[in-house]
Amino acid sequence: EDVNDVIARHSRRRLASQLFVHNNSDDPIADGSMLDFTALSTLPRHAFNGLVNTTELYLLSCSLTAVNDAFVDGDLPGLQKLLLDSNKLSIVPNVTALGSLQLLTLQQNSISQVPVGVLPSSLNTLDLSFNIIAHDGIAAGAFRNTTNMKSLNVQGNTPLLNCFKKGQLDGLPQGCSVAYGTPGIPGLFPGPTCSVPGCPHCL
Repeated sequence: EDVNDVIARHSRRRLASQLFVHNNSDDPIADGSMLDFTALSTLPRHAFNGLVNTTELYLLSCSLTAVNDAFVDGDLPGLQKLLLDSNKLSIVPNVTALGSLQLLTLQQNSISQVPVGVLPSSLNTLDLSFNIIAHDGIAAGAFRNTTNMKSLNVQGNTPLLNCFKKGQLDGLPQGCSVAYGTPGIPGLFPGPTCSVPGCPHCL
């Protein structure tokens, strides 16, 4: 049996256990839930209802195209880390209901948009590296609620996101680390423009 098949089979077993067994049981739920390599596609509403003790949720390489209303008020009240790397998401999902969330990673998806009003104020680390966020993909005010943000990573996006329009980073607290452009090469933040004279993107 191929090793990837083994990983997928065990991940599906974990999924069934977390969503159907534990939700109908008084047994305590483990702090971390790992659903990696599970072909989920989408998540139903209240998919994680009842996981009151879960602090970390790993949904890596699950072929997710949308999470819909999976993260709603009252679900996952203690969740601090949510990893959604290597899926097929096209937009940053709305996780404002996750009031304890501190870390959100969305590396290697197909994200092109960061809309307004989808991030909780508790968030301090957001990783959007290696997506397809262009210069107009970040809505002005997208980070206006992120008053506790310490680290934002948008490196490796295609086309290369190497500068920002006015207002795109409004709301990020002073001292927040912003990594962008080519990985390994320091960005120019908090400078308002890039090094290209007359750049049409950051004026």
